[in-house]
Amino acid sequence: MHIASLLFWFAALVTPGLTQINLGIAVSYGALAESGITNTGSTTINGNVGTTGSSIIGFHPGDVVGTSEAATDTVVRARADALAAYNIAQGLHGGIESTANSELGGQTLPAGIYRYTSGASITGILTLDAAGNSAATWVFQIASTLIADSASSVVLINGASECNVYWAVGSSATLGSTSAFSGNILASASITLKTGAKVQGGLYAGAAITLDTNSITVDGTGCSPHVSISSTSLSPTTFTSSTSSGSKDIPITPPSTLSTLTSSSSISVPSISVISTDTCTDTYSIPSTSTTTPPKTTLTTAASITTTNPGSSYTTSTTTRECEELVPIYGYWHWHGKHIVT
Repeated sequence: MHIASLLFWFAALVTPGLTQINLGIAVSYGALAESGITNTGSTTINGNVGTTGSSIIGFHPGDVVGTSEAATDTVVRARADALAAYNIAQGLHGGIESTANSELGGQTLPAGIYRYTSGASITGILTLDAAGNSAATWVFQIASTLIADSASSVVLINGASECNVYWAVGSSATLGSTSAFSGNILASASITLKTGAKVQGGLYAGAAITLDTNSITVDGTGCSPHVSISSTSLSPTTFTSSTSSGSKDIPITPPSTLSTLTSSSSISVPSISVISTDTCTDTYSIPSTSTTTPPKTTLTTAASITTTNPGSSYTTSTTTRECEELVPIYGYWHWHGKHIVT
């Protein structure tokens, strides 16, 4: 299967189920913290472990099935990707707002955005029902703390995937003893797992992560195939491209000609192959000129993309689409894109 590799900026307004939040290279991390990770007991992490701080303490040989890094360039980039995902998740509009009932236990929820104006808790079982849609996405926007009680669980049914569940927590997250949790926790502050808690998904903390005899599993190869395109400026002549699936980078061939668009010019975007089965549609913008602010562009059809610069356009010969976001990192624009195959 092939997709068109397009350069565009992901708009802030997103409809759940149509677009997935992109974790970038952070997708391969089971635990990623700003200020250190401390473990007690026999914890198993099927994924990478990293901190932009200086310490990863308490792990034994074989505990981490992946890399373990502190304050490396890769970890710094992964942390920036996780922070970008958190900001996008918290900034999504629409959905259901709850000011009175912050208890999620005992509920069965379809895909969507769920907003809690203070904290949220899980007592008992929370069920997330995809209704047969493998692209179904849940975003929980929690203004304060997330607390999952001891022996509580988040159960995924009818095709739901932990890859598509995002907990954007405005403060700290705590998972009680022997709880069974699903989804990616993006916490502004710390994340604490009590004794025996298990997580299907990644932990991404703006402060420290504290573990105690836990099991954490991420699907770094299945959750987010994506393209990263970076440039020292927004001039299209300087783009370089690569695809990645989890933590594996695979070079691809960029467009042979990619020059600044004028009122009469257009380019054809090449096709590449990735493994994915999701679909999405939404509103995007495409940087087409050398400027500090990319011009906004609307994806009107799958095969025609027209910029707000009169006459400028990108055209493709396929009918495929993809979702991306654009975030500023280290002084340049960095694109993360999930390839969508039709």
